[in-house]
Amino acid sequence: PNILPNSNSTWAKCFETFKQFKDKPETKEYKEMAHGKEPPCLFQCIFVQSGLTTSDGKLNEDAITKKMSEGINNDEKWKSTWQNSLNKCFDDVKQEDKKQILIMNTPAGRLMKCFLRDMYMSCPKSVWVESSECLNMKDLVQKCPEMPPPVFKSPPKLI
Repeated sequence: PNILPNSNSTWAKCFETFKQFKDKPETKEYKEMAHGKEPPCLFQCIFVQSGLTTSDGKLNEDAITKKMSEGINNDEKWKSTWQNSLNKCFDDVKQEDKKQILIMNTPAGRLMKCFLRDMYMSCPKSVWVESSECLNMKDLVQKCPEMPPPVFKSPPKLI
């Protein structure tokens, strides 16, 4: 589903920023993407640029819910499931602030890893591709709770 509608230019800008500053931790851009954590996170950049965070980089739950509803509520296959996943993940992110996480360790990164993982694991039958490759990947994602799900065909388009 289109979870962050009308954000193609933001994706492009953040990919460029990420490529330019990923190895320059002293820069403002790196610090914004990293939000005080390592390594920097593409989703943090996208959320900041899209106004989905507060001025201090924390999640703006109302803005995120509104933005996602613009895309997902138009998708009949997903519109009945996404809100529960998002609310669960808002709660999970608040708990994860207390844990040490090595990948996607920013507020936006943790939210999106949780949300995309939850959506992937509860994929509607009408969308799921029944194949050994898909079943093996789903099994791997289930066994590896810190692993982000395979949602990118080719950046920055979400499938």
